[in-house]
Amino acid sequence: MLKGDMRKKQIMDTAERLFCEKGYENTSVQDILDVLHLSKGSFYHHYDSKDLLLRGMCERHAESAAQKFPYMNPPDRFHGIERLHQALYAMIPFNGEGLHFLTMILPVFSLPEGRSIRESYQDALRKAFSSTILDALEEAVVSREAWCDDPELMVQICADLTNDLWIRISEEMIRGYSEPEGSPDLGKILGIVDAYRRALENILSAPYGSMTLLNLEDITKLSNEMRVYLSLPASRE
Repeated sequence: MLKGDMRKKQIMDTAERLFCEKGYENTSVQDILDVLHLSKGSFYHHYDSKDLLLRGMCERHAESAAQKFPYMNPPDRFHGIERLHQALYAMIPFNGEGLHFLTMILPVFSLPEGRSIRESYQDALRKAFSSTILDALEEAVVSREAWCDDPELMVQICADLTNDLWIRISEEMIRGYSEPEGSPDLGKILGIVDAYRRALENILSAPYGSMTLLNLEDITKLSNEMRVYLSLPASRE
């Protein structure tokens, strides 16, 4: 790795750590520079703004998740419609590093620039997973577990529905925790997941129940992670 690339990565790594510790809004460019003992000129040589730095993080996390997919889901393990399901599941940032990053970035979505940042993350996920989803979809069509006459358009539709799903779930989580001593309605969230699952199965002409997407364990894990991030007391349930 070239020296300039190493510096750019160092800035992003440090900024992400500070964003997670202090929050995006509460972290200034100067805070990042103070930790790294850098000048503003060095920062702006690599990033035009804090906003673009965050967008770069979105791309990095999306690409990282997509690159890990073949190793976590080898081709000889899942085939056809099940592999398509696993690809869409991996695209949802509710696991591992993706979940940790998501809990940091969710509050940013409510800022004036939040919508464009959210769309940047969704676009990055769609772009990173498009080839994986396409390969899985074509395999499902060949095995007659799904049908479509325009695979590339169907990839975009599936990715858009999946992106919309995790945003809807995240909003429900935030809404639930925004109430005094409140918590998310997991039953309602599972109902949302079921609606998107059935929508995907319908447009793909796929067998009923072939697109699980998320289960109660996944939703509960996300709820607990967000509770910790928001410094809420542990659930007594």
